[in-house]
Amino acid sequence: MAGNLTGTDSGSDSDKDWDGWVGDEGDEIPLRCLVGHETFKTVEEVLDSAEKKGLKDIRICLKGKGTYCKMKIINYVRGKVREGVAVEQINEEIQSPSSYGDEKWLTPVMEGDGMLFMLDEDSSGNSEIAKVEALEHENALLRKRIQELTDEGYGSFSPKTDEKTTRETDDKDYYYGYGKFDIHMMMLEDVPRTASYRTALMENPDLIKGKTVIDVGCGSGILSMFAARGGAKHVLGIDGSSRVADAAKRNIEKNNLSDIITVHSGFAEEVETLPFDCDKADVIVSEWMGYCLLYESMLDSVLRIRDKFLKPGGAILPDICKMYAAGVGPEGTHLAFWKNVWGFDMSPIAETSQQEALTTGVVADVDGSKIVTSSALIRTMDLATLKIEDIDYTSDFYINPLGASSLVASVVVWFDTLFSSRFCSNNPTNLTTSPYAKPTHWHHTLFHLPVPLHTSLVLPAAPTGPLGTSTNPASKLFCTISITKHTEHHRDLAVSLSVTPIGVNGEKGDMKTLSYAVQ
Repeated sequence: MAGNLTGTDSGSDSDKDWDGWVGDEGDEIPLRCLVGHETFKTVEEVLDSAEKKGLKDIRICLKGKGTYCKMKIINYVRGKVREGVAVEQINEEIQSPSSYGDEKWLTPVMEGDGMLFMLDEDSSGNSEIAKVEALEHENALLRKRIQELTDEGYGSFSPKTDEKTTRETDDKDYYYGYGKFDIHMMMLEDVPRTASYRTALMENPDLIKGKTVIDVGCGSGILSMFAARGGAKHVLGIDGSSRVADAAKRNIEKNNLSDIITVHSGFAEEVETLPFDCDKADVIVSEWMGYCLLYESMLDSVLRIRDKFLKPGGAILPDICKMYAAGVGPEGTHLAFWKNVWGFDMSPIAETSQQEALTTGVVADVDGSKIVTSSALIRTMDLATLKIEDIDYTSDFYINPLGASSLVASVVVWFDTLFSSRFCSNNPTNLTTSPYAKPTHWHHTLFHLPVPLHTSLVLPAAPTGPLGTSTNPASKLFCTISITKHTEHHRDLAVSLSVTPIGVNGEKGDMKTLSYAVQ
């Protein structure tokens, strides 16, 4: 019958010349589609249909396999389709023999499955050729999979180390990390974070109802769905991880919001037109913040989308960001843990950690009760007007002791993001990561000092020794902090911190300057 394919033509390179498919001469066995309900007369038609429906690699997965292995693949596909697994996911799974390796897949999933009756062992009579073809098939799959992983951001397989390659590698590693769903679960479980965005998008009808919204870095789709539930007319969700974008699409379909929300898989900068009946959006929303606010450099993408697609006078959420700093006592750092570990003094580890912490910002939760100075506002950013070239900054600030005697071991930085009344007129809200508030997944960023500085509200009558010591405590500390993109890894931060003890009469002690990486 038409469509009978044997493995005798070993010299053919066509994907359709995979081995061992034969039918009984003259028989017309109806063949059910692998991922649908249509029936066909030939194997070729079945495979054409499967490929069109998303099972695009079925031919190369079957090529070179023996009858039993082919039976397992066919039954595995049918079984997974019956379970409701997405065709695209099945296509990915069948590329790994371990997926269908269980002997249970030799049992027909569909009674009277004509596809199974069309199978036969390799009949070419040349086992060596079959082995070579099987190896070629495996190599092709491996090369294909490596390219897919590279394209989708799952690390880099290139030995090049030039600046362009380093940047591309950083981006791929970044999207690889966000392609794992545990991080999305962590973010969704962050109540201050998620509740703030829900309030902004679902409790501000004057801003959202009937409007077009762009969600930059949509992740699981939660903000897009908040906007849709809040009355948005259209929402475009954008995500650079194809794996996450696909999950967002399925989440949106599951919640019957596909008629409102469109998901774009790819970098935000690649979007050229909006899938709306207009060329500009009313609102841009994004949860772009990283450790120390600016880690990950996602804000650049948000501002580019703002400049490209936001209507004049349109809203950006959040719209105001504020960064703060304060001094933390020795008991407020992660080093204090090692002093008593189940009754044992492990301070040698603290000494090693201290050295590491003099070059790397430490991301940890700080209890507000361990803060020993006043808090200083070190930066305010208006995202409606901020330029990309102004994201990096340097700020001077003072912090003053809160108690009669305070020892400052590190400087901690945190941030607030405001959904202000400028845009959220019905219900403005503030997402804070303050040490005095409920902890968030952003934690706080600590910059340790090489030697703790003594400060005091009560100064000795006859101070001796250098300023900032126990016998001559400072009345306040003057600090300068610079936060910029890392020169080698653009998603990391390079931080410079200078701390100078100031005496009661304005005299200055020795300035200590350190450089840190936030990574």
